[in-house]
Amino acid sequence: MTNQSTLDPLLIKAYEAANYYVRTAQPFTIQISVKSDGLTAWYRKLGVTSAAFVTAYNPFGSVLSNKENKLRNKKLRSDMDARGLTSVNGFGQDKLGEWGQEDSFLIFGISLDEAKAVGIKYEQNAIVWSGNDAIPQLILLR
Repeated sequence: MTNQSTLDPLLIKAYEAANYYVRTAQPFTIQISVKSDGLTAWYRKLGVTSAAFVTAYNPFGSVLSNKENKLRNKKLRSDMDARGLTSVNGFGQDKLGEWGQEDSFLIFGISLDEAKAVGIKYEQNAIVWSGNDAIPQLILLR
């Protein structure tokens, strides 16, 4: 995580405390700084060493309609498919349930630089990225 962010420190804490749910046949939850057995299993299954949890919902934290958010995520899915990246559905949600869930994708085999570029393209404040240690990190983009 970068220390020079323009984001409100309380927002950063909320991102760090959120749960990132992965919808697979055996669902699992990703938490920042906690090794994920679910990620490890998928890394082995797909032969990859990295993954990013990304959404196109609510650019820069501005709440959009459900219809707009779904269209944005559809474009993100198309972009990932066009690049041949494997992804599965998920959603992020704060632990208190104060924010609505944001449909997201866990994208496998994506480098940190590629993941940052995707987050920036879709106007996100942050993404979640994990390297070969399967310990997710919050990556601030602003």
